[in-house]
Parts: sequence; structure tokens; C-alpha cells
Amino acid sequence: MGSEERLVKLPMPILEPQLNGRIATLLDRMTPRWTALGENKGVFMGSQRQPDILIVQPRAHPVVIENEYAPAADVEAEARRRLGEQLAPNVGPGPGRVEAAVALRSPMELRDCAGADDVDAMLSRGIALEYALFSGPSAADASRFPKSGFISGNLRDLASFAMNAATPEDAVQRAVATLEEGVYEAAAILRQAATLTESTQPAITELLKQPYSEQTLRMAATIIVNALVFHQNMAGQHGVKGLDEITEDGILLRADVLDEWRKILNVNYWSIFNIASDLLRCINPPGMAADTLQVMRRTADRLVTLGVSQSHDLAGTVFQRLIADRKFLATFYTRPESAALLAHLAIPDDGGWQDPERVKNFRVADYACGTGTLIHAAYRRLNRLHWLAGGDPEPLHAHMMGNSLTACDVLPSAVHLTASMLSSTHPSQGYD
Repeated sequence: MGSEERLVKLPMPILEPQLNGRIATLLDRMTPRWTALGENKGVFMGSQRQPDILIVQPRAHPVVIENEYAPAADVEAEARRRLGEQLAPNVGPGPGRVEAAVALRSPMELRDCAGADDVDAMLSRGIALEYALFSGPSAADASRFPKSGFISGNLRDLASFAMNAATPEDAVQRAVATLEEGVYEAAAILRQAATLTESTQPAITELLKQPYSEQTLRMAATIIVNALVFHQNMAGQHGVKGLDEITEDGILLRADVLDEWRKILNVNYWSIFNIASDLLRCINPPGMAADTLQVMRRTADRLVTLGVSQSHDLAGTVFQRLIADRKFLATFYTRPESAALLAHLAIPDDGGWQDPERVKNFRVADYACGTGTLIHAAYRRLNRLHWLAGGDPEPLHAHMMGNSLTACDVLPSAVHLTASMLSSTHPSQGYD
């Protein structure tokens, strides 16, 4: 080698496991809501396979992200194979089965970075990523979104996409079917109670401001089931006992449920538990009330287990199916997808959302709220913008409920569902 010749050390390429670790770290820092793990072993039961990235969060399904450098020939098959995997018991606070997996194609420019800091800088500056979602209870039953091609977005867009993926559509549909089945079964018992006790029928119609009908009975059942779901989500807070703790010999007594609901009413949540308490008191004889509660409690337990009861308008979806005379009530249901689009258009991601005061000063009103789909979508949008900016919206919840969100409707029963939807965003936070 001549005296003027030098060895030039070429930078080592960033391998996919290294990139996965950087993406997971950046996603984890974005929001206190979740934990993002990169290249972790032992997260699945009975399997040594490790996901590239795993996102877990309370009250939401896990999301797996499988990543490859473009053209990423195998990434879709890898993502699909994750569906149906069961998380180990010590991994994650939410439901344990994977029903959402993202196939991520990373640009080759990231492979050629000089090191981890360079990777972070490129991702933070908004280098374009491509991704698609596979969802379903198993690989054999997977659906793809979009049906073809990939969505293009930066890392922040991917984070928002993963938040949505944590509420799998299949799980939502199973929960809606579970709620609807329970409501119909409970309404049948209410119908028997109305024939046995003269006071039951007029009391229910007066509370719901509707003529007595099958629709009215099913709406009453929906409201009580919805309150039981909220009760289960509040168990252990404010001294409230869970339904298991007040069940004796397999029987859930009305008096015991009402005692716990009084504790909740002392905190607040009046628009949820006051009308539900009044409806529950209407059900006579007492034995019929116990039978109704048994059906409703079983339904509530299933909904909590499915893990979507706090992130989707389940009760509103079923409630809208029960409304027979839409022309008279002028009730036209806004689909959650449409509400989400409207919320994004009305509340742009224009920076500054890390400031809690900006969130607290925002006002949202819906003067024909129905079951709350639109106002809930707007509130979720505000929460997510604050999360993605590194803030924690949970401490702001009491202020938002007390000062920033306004909703009313001709149906008191619909307002009950709106209030429960908004309250369940942060169920541990009381408000005035």
C-alpha cells in the first residue's frame, strides 16, 4: 500500500432489527397511552416467534407491526401470520389476542443511514413510510385495508393508524352482536314483568318519554346493560365494588347493584346512572328484576372481555337499530367512519396540540347529539392530537366534561348513551 493510500471504512447498513428497535422507541415516546416493544422474545404463548414491533395499551387490542425494507416481498404474509396469536399473560394490560397486524414497508434510504441518530432524524423529519392493515381473528379470516396498495404517511401518521387498528372491526361486530342478543333477551323478560306488574309499563314509558312498545323495552334494556358495562370499567375506583363482589350464589340482586350505583352517583356520572337506576327500580316483581340483571350482567361481562366497549359506540349502534319511527324523531345515524372524517376535517393537525390549555379552551357542541357519534369522534380527535404531541389528556378530562363539551337531544335515553360514550374515554376520572 502506498504512503498516500488510506483505508476508507464504509458505514454498516442499518439492519431491519435495528430499524425496528428505533421505530418502536420513537412510537413509545409519542404517547404515554401505550408501550411499544421492538424485537422482544417470549411475548406470544406457545411460540418463540417474535414480532418486529408490538404495541400494547390498556382497554385495547394489541397491534403488531411487521416491517421490511422495500420492496418487502414477505411482509404481508408475515403480518397475516400474526393474527390469532395469543399474548403471554405478563404482556400487555388489554385483551390478549392479536386481531390487528400492520405490514410496513420502509424506504431503503433508512438502511443507508450513518447510525441510530440519523435514523431517528429521518423518521422525525417525516420520511414517507408505506403500510397496510390485516385484521381478523385468524390468518385464514383476515381482511386487508386498503384492499390493494399501501397507505403512505410519516411516522406520526403510522402512530394514528395503529391507534385505530387497536379497535379491530371484527371484534366490534362481535361485540355489537353480543349486545344486541343480550338486549333482546332482557327485553323479553321486561315484557313479562310489564304484564305481571301494572306499574312497570307506565314507569318505563314515562322515563323514556316514548309510548310503550317493543322498541321502548329494548331501549330500556340497552341503557341498563350500558350502565353495567360502565360499572365494570369503574370497579375498584371510588370504592365501587365489581359485579363479582356483589354476586351471591350466582344471583345479582337489584338492591346491591343500586347501592353501588349510588356510590357512583356521589362521584357524578349522573346522566348515565340516574336514568339506569330509575329504570332498574321499575322492574317488578323483584325476582323478575334478578332474572333481567342476570342476562344483562352476562352480556356486560362479555363486552368487557371483547375489549372494545370503551372505544366504540356499541350501545349507540344497537340503539339506532331499535329506532323504528325515524321520520317522527328525525333520527339519522351518523356512521363512525363518517364522524371520524368530519372530526379530522373540523379539527386539523396544525401544530400546538402539546399545549394543555389549547385543548382545554377548545369547545365542541352538538345540539341534536343522538347517541353521541359526532361529538365523541371530535373528543377522540382532540385526545389523539394531544397524545401524539406527547401530552396526556386524562388529567384534562374533568375540565373537558365540565366546561368544553355540550350535547343535548329530544330523547333522554340517547343523551344517556352520549354521556356514557364521552365519560368512558377516561372512566377513572370524575367530573362535576
